[in-house]
Amino acid sequence: MSKWLSRFAKTGWLANLLVNAIYLLGTNWVLTLSTLIAIVTVISRTTAEIVGNSHIQLAAISFLVVMWTLIGLLFLKDRKSPVKTIRIPSLAYGLGFENFRIGFERGNDHACYQIGVVLRNVSGVALRYTVEQLEVRIKARSMNNKKTQDKGGIIPFGVARSYWCDAFPKSEVADFIDKKCSGTIDLVVAYGPYNGATCRRLAMSFTGEFLINEAGQIADRIVTEKEEAISD
Repeated sequence: MSKWLSRFAKTGWLANLLVNAIYLLGTNWVLTLSTLIAIVTVISRTTAEIVGNSHIQLAAISFLVVMWTLIGLLFLKDRKSPVKTIRIPSLAYGLGFENFRIGFERGNDHACYQIGVVLRNVSGVALRYTVEQLEVRIKARSMNNKKTQDKGGIIPFGVARSYWCDAFPKSEVADFIDKKCSGTIDLVVAYGPYNGATCRRLAMSFTGEFLINEAGQIADRIVTEKEEAISD
């Protein structure tokens, strides 16, 4: 009989449905229900015995007390601990011009006259800088031009650095020694955080009078000053 039903069930979904209905009608429901009731009764009784056991109750309560005590202590510890924050300062005007420095050696034919720019880092972080342009003109004569010679370095916070242009040979300044001459200086410096990308640029123009001798004086005046972000 079972072999015939198995073959019949394979003939289609309707035949399979009829065969399953026949098996279901032929099930011993008394035995099946008795087994299910016995299983449910055992599970209920076991659960009741576990819940009613004083040792298990004590262990569960102890576990909950310890767990919530630890959670409370950790919460209090986190509240008392300071939250670490990193301040990202604004780098606008973080690199400032202070003054010029003069070097003069009358008897040095190869390096007679030199001008330096003093830059100070006031940003709050170490800066990497590059002098993109340092051009000195005396009586309309261009003495030194750094447009194509990018140079610079790193300046720690609160520290000043002197950036010197190349020294002029005596032949270039011989006509101006011991004379007070008018002239201009153009300065362009790009800078940014020492471990990041260059993001700011300071451009300044000066006019004044140069005294090329041991006194080494420059009476300068700022004509233009522009500090801006470098766009990508």
